[in-house]
Amino acid sequence: MSRRRVFWLVFCVLFFSYAYFLPVQGSYNINSRLALTFAMVEEGRLTIDSYRDRPDLVTRDTAFFEGHYYSDKAPGASFLAALVYWPLYQLTQRLDISLPLWLLTWIISLGTIGLLSALAGAWLYAFGERLTGDRPHAYLVALVLGLGTGIFPFSTVFFGHAMGAVFLLFAWLMSMNLAQAPERAGALRPFLIGLMLGLVLVTEFQAALLALPVGVYYLSVVASLLRSRARQLLAAPLVGGLIPIMLLLAYNVACFERPFVNAYQYFERESIRAQIAQGFMGISWPNARVWVYLTLHPVRGLFTQSPVLLAAVAGIWHMWRLGVWRREALVCAWAFAAMPIVMSGFYDWSGSASCGARSLIPMLPLLAVALLYVPKRWDALLLVLAFVSIFQMVVLTAYSPISGLFILAEDWQAHWISWTASPLRDALAGLAHRQYRDNLGTVLGLSGSVSLFVWSVLVIAVSVIVCRTSKVRGGNVNG
Repeated sequence: MSRRRVFWLVFCVLFFSYAYFLPVQGSYNINSRLALTFAMVEEGRLTIDSYRDRPDLVTRDTAFFEGHYYSDKAPGASFLAALVYWPLYQLTQRLDISLPLWLLTWIISLGTIGLLSALAGAWLYAFGERLTGDRPHAYLVALVLGLGTGIFPFSTVFFGHAMGAVFLLFAWLMSMNLAQAPERAGALRPFLIGLMLGLVLVTEFQAALLALPVGVYYLSVVASLLRSRARQLLAAPLVGGLIPIMLLLAYNVACFERPFVNAYQYFERESIRAQIAQGFMGISWPNARVWVYLTLHPVRGLFTQSPVLLAAVAGIWHMWRLGVWRREALVCAWAFAAMPIVMSGFYDWSGSASCGARSLIPMLPLLAVALLYVPKRWDALLLVLAFVSIFQMVVLTAYSPISGLFILAEDWQAHWISWTASPLRDALAGLAHRQYRDNLGTVLGLSGSVSLFVWSVLVIAVSVIVCRTSKVRGGNVNG
């Protein structure tokens, strides 16, 4: 089977997985983003006054300025969603029909973050096979990113974190491909790299911590050619990056009368606004206890929910030892070390009712790339860790990425949260009591467990097909 066919198989597996689970209703975060999308398409304005108190779209994640309510979120996700919703809205108006909110949300989410995340996983597979010469290994890493990390649950709900991670991966893979033959670079690829990094910034503000080193990496790749081709290699990405950034600045002026402002400054709830004011965009000094919660503690720990990501350390070390991949190793190491430290100072580090550390999602693609470099002798352990990670993410996704059960007690600063507290435990208990999130199987009348079994069989069947067409491991980077 050709690489192109496997690429589309990977895409279909991931896209089907994200489409399989129906939207979560009632989240202030989701509703705030949707309200901005609906306001732009239906009313031609940026204020969300008409939607803030709508019974099926209530949100308090809003900014209040000059007598009007606005979404407090980075607007990138809502902007892209408007491109999906506009033709659908025009069609429903012409046909004089009204679609239920859950269906609109499903279409919008699937047409934006679901589509982008599926493309990201497929691209990671194709990149990984070219890099390693090992189809099963590249396929496994693509599944790990798409189904074994927080990308999975947060690609089935309309949040911006996974979308920002996907744009970062696109910029990162294009830069790494460019590094193999920088002399062949035209203007298009640098332009797209700049555009992707700009989209990262307008989709998830905190992801700037990772967009910066990827941008520096790009400059290091083309440094030797800048004297003769500066216009192409510097101007093109600058123009690409300025397009979404200028859109953000125009949005800020239209809403808050100033270009360099953050909606959080006008947050509706004064208690939250006070927390945000203590640091930069809600980020204060690192907190050692929160770092433990974000990394190792089962209550939100990235490496307890997706233990396969710990193998990225071996991949980063191997990249460094190979010598020629040291720049890439430094970028991945920065993501692994810096992001949890910085986000431990974020006022909303727990993500409120989220099942995991959603603030760390932007770092996941960089760690997934590092997994491609894990030495061959780690194959068995990598497979076991991948299975555990995918199982745990499936449980959280099948139950719900967002739940009131996941909200932490307010005294977490005074007392350590119990090491038995875990969204995974709550989700398993819920599934044991048949509290499954609605999915395409349950819509067709299947029970929750049977519907999940059907999805699992389809994913396993495709995986077997891919592995049966495997190539001999080349060992180019991980022998």
